[in-house]
Amino acid sequence: MGPAMRVSTDEKQSFIVVGAGISGLVAAAILSRHANVTVHERAPHCGGKIRAERVGNREVDTGPTVFTMRSIFAEAFAAAGGDLDSALSLHPLDILARHFWTGGERLDLFADVDASVQSIREFSGPRDADAYVAFLQDAARTWRTLYEPFLRLDSPSFVRMMLGASPIGLLQLDPYTTYWRSLVRRFRDPRLRQLFARYATYCGSSPFRASSTLKLIAYVEQQGVWSIDGGMPALAHAFEAQAVRNGADFRYSSDVRLGDTQSDDATVIGEGGERHKASAIVFTGDAAAISAAKPLQRSQSAMTWSFLGAAPRGALSTHNVFFSDDYAKEFEAVFDEGAPPEDPTTYLFAPDRFAGDDPPGEERFFCLINAPSNGDVRTYENEELEQCRDNAFRRISSCGVSLNPSPHSTTSNSPATFAERYPRTGGALFGPPSHGWTAPFRRRGVRIKARRLYCAGGSVHPGSGLPMAALSGLTAARAVMADFGLT
Repeated sequence: MGPAMRVSTDEKQSFIVVGAGISGLVAAAILSRHANVTVHERAPHCGGKIRAERVGNREVDTGPTVFTMRSIFAEAFAAAGGDLDSALSLHPLDILARHFWTGGERLDLFADVDASVQSIREFSGPRDADAYVAFLQDAARTWRTLYEPFLRLDSPSFVRMMLGASPIGLLQLDPYTTYWRSLVRRFRDPRLRQLFARYATYCGSSPFRASSTLKLIAYVEQQGVWSIDGGMPALAHAFEAQAVRNGADFRYSSDVRLGDTQSDDATVIGEGGERHKASAIVFTGDAAAISAAKPLQRSQSAMTWSFLGAAPRGALSTHNVFFSDDYAKEFEAVFDEGAPPEDPTTYLFAPDRFAGDDPPGEERFFCLINAPSNGDVRTYENEELEQCRDNAFRRISSCGVSLNPSPHSTTSNSPATFAERYPRTGGALFGPPSHGWTAPFRRRGVRIKARRLYCAGGSVHPGSGLPMAALSGLTAARAVMADFGLT
């Protein structure tokens, strides 16, 4: 859909933002510089999927844990009249992630490319080290080809991408090849195929069905991973604080639904039937919530556990991945069988291991495995959750790391938890999956049918993941400003 008709008025505009996840916070912070903004959030706090839970007497991040693409957040903060470095304390990580396989095989990837190349050379040999260099070059070229001509568009237009992108870059994309197949062609070591295939899960997808263009995530991660003082919730609170400084009004525990999205009447309706009108609405919930039709396919959900405990000295980095023995079987379980994998690749976040330190005493952990997004039709009983947790811990142990959880109770989340928290998703955490080369073009754009309704978030263009959701909030805010003549 093309740009909306420009709306002009002498009165100060008023906008409603539905949802205080990262996309809603970005949109609210920017728009509140120029107009009256009210944010309705059904939860009692901001952040959306950015969350922390109290375990024992400490807070543990339980949502996104990897902060990348700092430049997008800096751009969004500047557009809101603030400065990211003044609002947050960011610390670059030397080790991007530590990867484990059965028997204790271990490979680190570093912020320093040369260090990663040397690490891979020692792990897999010189041929795969050279392949990694070529892989990063290809990933960077893919990013440059798609970032401005596609990812920053207000709608996923194939024609506009073709007109704006480099013809040579487009020819080199190889979008029809699956991501897994492209890695098989490139790397001889099956462990490296597994490692880089995991990037598909960053957008809730299977590497066996996603396009090879997802290799651009390797470039994104190589640009840096940061730790944030106060954890990821500090990022949400920073945008919230900037929006409040700009005059935004946040209404928490306010569950609203959209009025008639086919009309020009921008209205949301509260639980008690009260109607709130505005010049326009920015909706940041899952796009499935504004459609009567069930999405054809959902991205992955997850099972997560947060706990306190101890691990051997020197064993872990901040971000750790323990790979299963049969990667294909894992994705078959999630996407074909609708069941959690029996031998799950397990992600372990150890925030107290910043800069490779071995924390004294108890430390915090967040553990995650992939799961199907069927939480709206399937109940996960405690016994099954405990079995899945045991499977995840067994995978970690088989890779040579022994965790010793403390007696403190462990908090857990399942697809059913996420389905309740995020309506109409079934627990899917990334909107629709990026399966097939046409998937990016099927996502909703910023403007949704009615002239006064705009969308942002991980389920719409440009896609899922924290930086892309923030970019969608930035794009939505700029679309509103353009349509309403705000500068």
